[in-house]
Amino acid sequence: MIIRPVFNILLLPDITYFFKRDFFPGAAADQIEVGTDILFPFLKNEVDETTVTIDDIYPVGMSARVESIGDDDSIQIRTLERVSLDDIELDENGQITATASIRPEVDDLPLEEEQTFTNLRNSLLKFVQNYQWGIWARSYIIQRKNIYDLGSALSDYLNITSEEKYAIVETDSRRERCELIENAIKEFMEVAKVSSEAQEAQKGDQEQLYREVAIKKQIDYLQKE
Repeated sequence: MIIRPVFNILLLPDITYFFKRDFFPGAAADQIEVGTDILFPFLKNEVDETTVTIDDIYPVGMSARVESIGDDDSIQIRTLERVSLDDIELDENGQITATASIRPEVDDLPLEEEQTFTNLRNSLLKFVQNYQWGIWARSYIIQRKNIYDLGSALSDYLNITSEEKYAIVETDSRRERCELIENAIKEFMEVAKVSSEAQEAQKGDQEQLYREVAIKKQIDYLQKE
């Protein structure tokens, strides 16, 4: 098993991710093959992997497995389960060792999760219609299969900190996890909407100023005639 600590990345269960081989430093990159098990501990702070300490690691991580390797050295990985990390140590080479046990989920959202995802996806599809990049975004959004997939795909655009990303992974409640993802995506849409409205208002103010200046120049010209 390869252990690769990560920072500020939202990894959620049962989702496909793609990494380049050099994402796995040192000898780990050469060890990767189809079927390789990977453990992703989450880091509290952005630190160099060679200087990681036990105190830098959160207690909940993510297990995964390599599904395929592309000709361009892209690594397709499927996440498996959230895991509790125990007996975390650093060996003589500074490499992390740990034991991982599957962390039980509280299945408190059996029926609503699919409806929440559908409503959220529809809101996003309506939202992107207002932008030039909406056609590309629409195709991207339609490809998402569930709310975890949607949250992961949009994570780089969401206004959430690394701590908030970890909180989404850490909670045992499926309901709370979905609510955190839903709130983050809705906040993203609202911030983008307000920003767009502010830009339009500023553009309108500038156009009004240009119009007033043009009218003044025309008046001055006519008065000189």
